[in-house]
Amino acid sequence: VSPVETQQDQPGDAASLPDALTDDVPLPTRRPQFDAPQQPKVVQQQSKPVQQPKPARETVQQAQPTKPARQGRPADGGNVLAYAKPDTPSGGLGKAFRNLFNSPGSSSGASNGVAVYDISAGTVYMPDGSRLEAHSGIGPMADQPRYANQKNRGPTPPNTYNLSLRESRFHGVEALRLTPVDGRNKYNRDGLLAHTYLLRGRYAQSSGCVAFKDYARFLAAFKKGKIKRLVVVPRLNGSATRVAADNARGA
Repeated sequence: VSPVETQQDQPGDAASLPDALTDDVPLPTRRPQFDAPQQPKVVQQQSKPVQQPKPARETVQQAQPTKPARQGRPADGGNVLAYAKPDTPSGGLGKAFRNLFNSPGSSSGASNGVAVYDISAGTVYMPDGSRLEAHSGIGPMADQPRYANQKNRGPTPPNTYNLSLRESRFHGVEALRLTPVDGRNKYNRDGLLAHTYLLRGRYAQSSGCVAFKDYARFLAAFKKGKIKRLVVVPRLNGSATRVAADNARGA
């Protein structure tokens, strides 16, 4: 037996294989192709800023600058410094000055009950600032200071007089005595009084006394302690208040 010759595969022999291989061999079944699972599309939405919770109003509220409150209108819920207006005294500017002169500690005549009689003007200036009509002297000598030395005819002699109620009525009138503060009767004229108009036919005249048109007001002021002294001057030069103040000592 001849030895079996072993054939060695040479390259390219597979292509030259005889058709011994039959086509009846079924081909392997084709595997179905499965679509790869689609990845879910992720839609990226623009994220909105997350709002932080508002903290408590009491702790976060910024302090607002406080506007100054108008005068006289307090702001709600706060203390307001208000500056009060100075009170306006009733009666106008004139009374304001009178109140000043009447203030405690004032050295003016108004605070010490001193009135001033201006012979030439026929006017008595009262401590409260009011004026009363008054006259003295008779005939052509009335209201003429140069005749003050004429007894029973000339006007009241210029001087400073303390006032006191006459012991008895004078012609039915509660007259006030005029007593010189220095105790001296100028021009030797004494018995001088303050009273209402008494001379018939000559109402704005007197024999030397101070005759008031509205004597009731002057007498009432005396009884209330508002008048204690009367300063008689020929004519008023300057302020009646100053004249009264200069003659108020001891009133």
